[in-house]
Amino acid sequence: PEKTKKGPQKFGVGIIPKVTFSKDVPVSNRKALTDRIQVAASPTPVAGSWRWIDSTTAAFRPSTKFWPGHSTVTMTADLTNARIAGGKGKEDSWGTGTVTGSFKTARALVINLNGSSTSGYATIDGKKVKKFGISLGQPGFTTRSGIKTITDIIRVQRMTNEGVTNTEVYDLQVPFAMRLTDTGEFLHGAPWNGNIGYANTSHGCSNLSYDVASWFFNRVMYGDPVVTTGTGRKMETWNGPGALW
Repeated sequence: PEKTKKGPQKFGVGIIPKVTFSKDVPVSNRKALTDRIQVAASPTPVAGSWRWIDSTTAAFRPSTKFWPGHSTVTMTADLTNARIAGGKGKEDSWGTGTVTGSFKTARALVINLNGSSTSGYATIDGKKVKKFGISLGQPGFTTRSGIKTITDIIRVQRMTNEGVTNTEVYDLQVPFAMRLTDTGEFLHGAPWNGNIGYANTSHGCSNLSYDVASWFFNRVMYGDPVVTTGTGRKMETWNGPGALW
């Protein structure tokens, strides 16, 4: 996240905000609680819906594809006399007062990858700004199609074959690594891959040329969405924050 000089943190437009309660919330109480949380985006209003991730955490997803860029999002929860837990012989737990939180969205940078054409493009605020070649996962290591978001931005990341494949041995210092999933998919530079733009030969990561990876590394931020198509493997709903899209 990027800290602004004044006010809330700034994120990419694929950010999924969450609220966490201090007590386990019974299923019967959950909708009533999220109904008390107002989500307001400015200057462009955004509708959306809540999804409970577990017994204490709910996530909000806009009904639009992503948040609008250059916006402020404020979440206000009036929990006065709201039953958070209890009932059926259990000790009651009640909310008190109003809780407010907010964040900002940055420019709307969206990265699009197409495994069928081994190509990609990026847009900023709806305008196409870059086209480039890619190399996604080879058979047996298929890259997931779907929406992911960047969660780590690492200049050099060590990657080995351990836990990936027993038929090959590699130990690489990977440049410009941008994590996309909890299970280890990255968007990264792959100067050793001569098939970028021509064939999918990676072990599941989204390979870029060194120069293209550097270009993104110097511009991306937490929450920037990466939309992958054309691979035949679906993204799991639990595999990283972007999966909630």
